[in-house]
Amino acid sequence: MANSQGSPLKSFIRDLRHKSIWQVLGTYLLASWGVLAVVDTMAGALNLPDWFPTVALGFLVLGFPFVLATAFFQVRDSNQQSQALELTCGGYRGFDT
Repeated sequence: MANSQGSPLKSFIRDLRHKSIWQVLGTYLLASWGVLAVVDTMAGALNLPDWFPTVALGFLVLGFPFVLATAFFQVRDSNQQSQALELTCGGYRGFDT
């Protein structure tokens, strides 16, 4: 009985690993840190209002759930990726090649 209760959580964690959610999370956080560093530097150099970095942080925080949702619901099918590669690299060819 305890095994069946733990399986949805294990399945969810397996989905997170399979869909590379952790990589997307790390990339977004690292890129956000870089954007905030640039915004803070540019705000001082361009004499922007004091609230500008706070608004930039707000936009990054608002965008975070959308990035994670997109990464979670994105379908990764290696068969489709190889077919698309064949179409672009080998000219126009059927899907059955």
